[in-house]
Amino acid sequence: PETSLFPQTEILTDPVRAARVEASIRKMGQGVRRLMMYGFLNDSDGKELKLLRFLELCYQEGPRVMGQLAHPDVAAVMELEQQVSHEACKYREVLRFQEREGMLGAVIRPHHCVLPLLQNHFCDRLPEEDFVIFDNSHCLALLKRGKKVEYLEFQEPVILPTPEAQEKQYQEMWKAFFRALTIEERRNYALQRSNLPKRYWEYMVEMQD
Repeated sequence: PETSLFPQTEILTDPVRAARVEASIRKMGQGVRRLMMYGFLNDSDGKELKLLRFLELCYQEGPRVMGQLAHPDVAAVMELEQQVSHEACKYREVLRFQEREGMLGAVIRPHHCVLPLLQNHFCDRLPEEDFVIFDNSHCLALLKRGKKVEYLEFQEPVILPTPEAQEKQYQEMWKAFFRALTIEERRNYALQRSNLPKRYWEYMVEMQD
């Protein structure tokens, strides 16, 4: 908990009021709903106050609030949304599965809670596969078994077990393919880190060498 000079009070969620707020947000259109949802998934300090100010403005202006992009309360939440959207997009591109005992597993360490934004993408791409994606930053896992998808909490960061012989072979083949595409004379590490920051490399097989 954050240190504060003011007394703290725990406010329990009221499901009825929460449903009313959600319904009012939906009425203001997909743009407002997306900003609120992505802003909620953002882990930046102070996001709650930014979302509250934006929501107050929404209730004053209605759906036309999305035309007020220069308004500081709108701009602040749009920045939250862009941070989350950018990170989710990166993980759709760089997430690497490994096979363990007939099931696919992957580990990520995102700044923001992007697992819900990865669900549809990988469920659509792997409709016949069972898989699990571990978010080591938030100790949260997305598990797909058959047609069922659920989220699980765990206590500490996950380390995938040592790959079996066939998985090792797949990984070596992927590394060989990656090396074959590389033109050493044109290697530019600064540009590479600019396009794909090193924090994404941790669980990418081809970057382990």
